[in-house]
Amino acid sequence: TDYSIDRKNTQVIKLDNYGREALAYIKHITNYYDTLTYYDYLICLQAIPDSYDLNEMIERINRLYNGYEQFNFEYLSNLRIDCDLYGNPQHANIPIKMFIEKLIERNDYESTNKLRELLITNKINCYGNSQFIVDTNCIIQQPLPFYKSIKNLLELSNNDGLFDGYTRACFNDINSFYYCMERLWKPIFSIV
Repeated sequence: TDYSIDRKNTQVIKLDNYGREALAYIKHITNYYDTLTYYDYLICLQAIPDSYDLNEMIERINRLYNGYEQFNFEYLSNLRIDCDLYGNPQHANIPIKMFIEKLIERNDYESTNKLRELLITNKINCYGNSQFIVDTNCIIQQPLPFYKSIKNLLELSNNDGLFDGYTRACFNDINSFYYCMERLWKPIFSIV
């Protein structure tokens, strides 16, 4: 089977495997921020082929990429997740609320507007596996320091200094900040 997208301006970049896709995606965005708009879309996929039907995914990407559907951001997964800011009911004790609060502390009001709305609604609707296609103009609406703050939080999430003892006891897997990103891609890329 031929897996190709018919576009002149397509570039495939293999990213280092950090064990969690969120850090790889964010590092790509921060490293290439100034050149992202050379391309129409950024497509982020995991490397595990059995987590999705590759033929179906390529067909969907082609439909989106070739303009058959209008979009700014689309998940490329079929695994729907509806949860509160603590990961309930699917994944209890994911510190989504804490992660959002830490992003708000580190960024200006405008950059975190959509995230603040989540704190009010206490509800997130997304699709699992962190696979998506996003218009690069939606990415650059947020300033580079915003993405750098996400990168720093992900890199620091294993550092004892970031969390007090109580927080560590509540969240057995501090790497769960990566699970937070799975739920926050769409609000992060939503129009400010």
